[in-house]
Amino acid sequence: MAALSLYLGPRKARLKVETWGDLVLAANAGVLDETHWVELKEAVPASNKPANLELAKDLASLSVEGGVFIVGIEDDKGGAGAVVGTDLTGLETRIDQVTGGRISPPLSVTLDVILKPDTPGVGVLVVTVPASEVAPHMVDGQYWGRGAQRKRVLSDDEVRRLLADRQARSAGFAERLRDAPVLDPSGLDELGRLYLRIEPAAAASEPVSDLLAGKHVLEVVTAAVQFRTQWSPSFGSLTYNVPHPDGLAAASLIASETGEVGDAYLFLLLGDDGTVQLSSPAVQRYGRAADAPLAVTPGLVLEMLHGGLEIAGHVATQTGYQGAWRVGLFVTKLRGVRASQAYYETSFQRFLPYPSDEYVAEIQTTTRELAEETPAAVERLAKGLLRGLGVDRRFLPYEEPGEFALRSH
Repeated sequence: MAALSLYLGPRKARLKVETWGDLVLAANAGVLDETHWVELKEAVPASNKPANLELAKDLASLSVEGGVFIVGIEDDKGGAGAVVGTDLTGLETRIDQVTGGRISPPLSVTLDVILKPDTPGVGVLVVTVPASEVAPHMVDGQYWGRGAQRKRVLSDDEVRRLLADRQARSAGFAERLRDAPVLDPSGLDELGRLYLRIEPAAAASEPVSDLLAGKHVLEVVTAAVQFRTQWSPSFGSLTYNVPHPDGLAAASLIASETGEVGDAYLFLLLGDDGTVQLSSPAVQRYGRAADAPLAVTPGLVLEMLHGGLEIAGHVATQTGYQGAWRVGLFVTKLRGVRASQAYYETSFQRFLPYPSDEYVAEIQTTTRELAEETPAAVERLAKGLLRGLGVDRRFLPYEEPGEFALRSH
């Protein structure tokens, strides 16, 4: 099985767990002790109304800031005791039913199992609860959150504050996305550009620039981007630090002695509130002549999306954010532009001009998807654009950067 990546709270490294032995070592070291973000159960009582309500309260309480609910480890007065495992029969189905039917609004969780060696049907169930965009969640007429180690009922003032904060962050996302060209320091507007906004549902607990402990943007990018770029500009070109009031920013090198930037200008901002903003070329001239036709290179677009999402996922894991995200893609000046394939393949007429001035897509995702399942988020963002360019069957399903270059269908 692939290693699990468990969120144990802010300023704590995510715990990588792959085997039963990894769990035992983590429990013995005290890494899995109960905290504001970790709840342990040796077993879940047999299914009945009171037991299911208690289970619902435990899970709902973790939804405000995110965390893990682990079944199969003894709770030794708040410390992690022996890793004993639990009977897994029907447990995943039961948790699905509880999160969907006993919690309001329904809660989205991820379930992972680590089997106990040589003991069929027994293992540890890890329920990952992301910080919910619609938290707090209600169970049995009350809203639930966490204290230092245990669930608790939230006060009316806490509920009002949480609801107001969530509403303020969700309202106006589309407007903030469309404002990206105004905020782009390149000032480029002759050709179409790509703007990517990756915004956490809850602001970072501390400024990201502080949490990253003085790292330069290129250091973060180098650690985050896990593929070899094939197109220009690349993420490796983010060598020019840009002073910015909202966080850490970098751009590709200024292109001329006069201080003017070129059409390949790439800009990245790691906002102190956790938001990641990326601006890159989307429409470029296919060839060096001044009258060369305009084209969208799908490979470049996919690389920009994939790298931007990986960067956001990496920053989140480094700074401890385990929650929901809104992601928006805004591409400008597309009308009449063809995919670059139209200019080097024989069937030119097959690639029709893009029919609209702009492309806008918004999705919701999680830290886990950004960091570990990036292609799924990339595909949801880009599929409409690729369809409009007539190349969706060539590039989808999307799996990883670079592999699409080998496709010939």
